[in-house]
Amino acid sequence: MAKVSSKTIYSSLLWNFLERILVEGIQLIISIVLARILLPEDYGILSLIVVFVSIATVFVETGFCSALIHKKEIDNNDINFIFTVNIIISILMCAILFFTAPLIANFYKNYNANELIRMLRGYSLILPIGAISSVQTALVHRKMMFKNMLVVNSIATITSGAVGIILALNGFGTWALILQQISFKVITVLILAFIVKWLPKVCFGKKESWGMIKYGSNILWVRLFNTFYNKLSALVVGKRYSPETLAFYEKGQTFPSLIATNTDYSLQKVMFSAYSKEQDNLPRIKELMRQTISLITFILFPLIMGMFAVTKNLISCLLTDKWLDATIYMQLFCLFYLLQPIKTTSAQALNGIGKSNVSFRIAIFSKLLGIVLIFSTIWFGLVWMLIGLIFTEVVACLLYFILNKKYFSYGIREQVIDILPTIVTSTIMVVAVILFTKLVTGLNKYLLLGLQVLIGFIVYAIFAFIIDKKKVRLIKDFFKNKKTEESDK
Repeated sequence: MAKVSSKTIYSSLLWNFLERILVEGIQLIISIVLARILLPEDYGILSLIVVFVSIATVFVETGFCSALIHKKEIDNNDINFIFTVNIIISILMCAILFFTAPLIANFYKNYNANELIRMLRGYSLILPIGAISSVQTALVHRKMMFKNMLVVNSIATITSGAVGIILALNGFGTWALILQQISFKVITVLILAFIVKWLPKVCFGKKESWGMIKYGSNILWVRLFNTFYNKLSALVVGKRYSPETLAFYEKGQTFPSLIATNTDYSLQKVMFSAYSKEQDNLPRIKELMRQTISLITFILFPLIMGMFAVTKNLISCLLTDKWLDATIYMQLFCLFYLLQPIKTTSAQALNGIGKSNVSFRIAIFSKLLGIVLIFSTIWFGLVWMLIGLIFTEVVACLLYFILNKKYFSYGIREQVIDILPTIVTSTIMVVAVILFTKLVTGLNKYLLLGLQVLIGFIVYAIFAFIIDKKKVRLIKDFFKNKKTEESDK
């Protein structure tokens, strides 16, 4: 593999970030439009189907394609070998889903059995298409052609979104969502075919090619466990509650996870590299951690807590009143995702000094605790189940606090001091917005949402200057340095 210049790396990171922001922004707009057209029960059926197809997708698209990116030198035999493995697995997964569909429908008695069987079988056809697109995407990533992926995913997202909206307007219900996802994969494959210049061929590879299976298997099992854990709550909710309730639960997760996941993605991409370069300088890592946690919480906490305060009106404005039952779930998911950047920063610091086994153990422990709490609290209702999951996040965060003290001399008191002012400021903002909402009645809901956001911003800014001066100064210095760097250029 040819040596990659720093300029190429930074350019690739930029395009990768832009792709994520742009594509997810388009997807969000499309999902809002679709949610306003379709009924919650349409989403409930899809949410259940997606769980099974997502687990199957891990086998098809995740592990083995990573080996194509990782291997120093590859040839057409290697590429076609991974494609052959993927296509065989995808056909096998399709067959498993086809024959187990009646059993799944029988298990989930709250759903229309015939509809569930047909839709699960129909949606499983995305797997062979994914077997092709995953190889194409791996080749694009290997060559760091992220600018191309921005164009590809933007076109595919807009086109498939249009397909979904047209079908939804014509009464296709859940099938509109299914065909939207399948059309996205088909369009992606067709466009990438002109970029990567690779034609799929069946090939069982050379002896050296089989070494990629071992590498890919390690990644596959880790991601399979993560996917299973992330989808477990939907499986449990789908079994115990109606399709509508599952739809409200899943939709409640959408907006908070969008903010937290993108922040998490950026932290993982940037901070692991930064910590790795400073792995022999622990005081410097501690300094980087304090700055990162201070900046991220200062920006993220008011966004998520602000969403908590305006949830009901936000749902009414964006998704219409038929989704108002998702309010309590969205508020609890706001609390669930609040601590994620702190966990990610700590985990990446441990990974950066070669202690990935430590962060892995915490991840396993917290997920096992989460599984126990899901099954022990679901009997008391969804609210208690989510409270249990929030407790899991708090426990994981406390464990990272202890490890930060052990490995980086970043004391628990220091960590609390770094985030407490932001928690206090965000809480004051939430109280102010809620009081304003209760005092003001009869306003147009769109005007009210605008005023809620404005009040929240003003209150947070005022109290940040009073209580959180250190972080305000840190952000001012950050942008001042940016301007200095740009003027120097």
